[in-house]
Amino acid sequence: MSFEGAPIEPDVWHAYEEGGGFILDGTLAFQRSLTRRGYDYWRDLRGDAAGPRKSDLDPASIVPLLPYVVLIDIIRDANGARDYRVRLMGTVAAANHGDGTGMLVSSHLSGKPLYRIRGAIDHVARHGRPVRLASVSGYENREWLNGEGFYAPLLSEAGGLDHVFIVADIWSSAAPVNAAPDEG
Repeated sequence: MSFEGAPIEPDVWHAYEEGGGFILDGTLAFQRSLTRRGYDYWRDLRGDAAGPRKSDLDPASIVPLLPYVVLIDIIRDANGARDYRVRLMGTVAAANHGDGTGMLVSSHLSGKPLYRIRGAIDHVARHGRPVRLASVSGYENREWLNGEGFYAPLLSEAGGLDHVFIVADIWSSAAPVNAAPDEG
């Protein structure tokens, strides 16, 4: 399934697939405090710009978020086709999806997780706007894990959209959706 032309903002777009669905939400209606904090940090850094520069990120100011942060490089070939490389994976993100640092997203993930995560990254790369992804994890058939991620543009020094900033929270489906990360 392609996300080309899919209405994202301000609408919420639901995709259904065998075994469950997921939501790409341009309204950013976060259910988890962790992803909301990631959004708040990104929003404060960007000011009036389309997004903050990657160099604006200050790890010391987001220490509690670091285990959940993923940074993606947008790679373009000579024909303009995009691929995505994992620059950094926080420890919790790596524990839940395997450490893909240095790998192409398409080499690191497969199946439903690739489809869902690549769809959110594609949205940011195409539209330059943040999106919320909500779904079951699906990584290595871990269907009992829920996930909510905040995906947002990061700009190069020259102002191009070259990176995606992600804060991803994953919790057991037995935990309430609004539980703090350490409660679920």
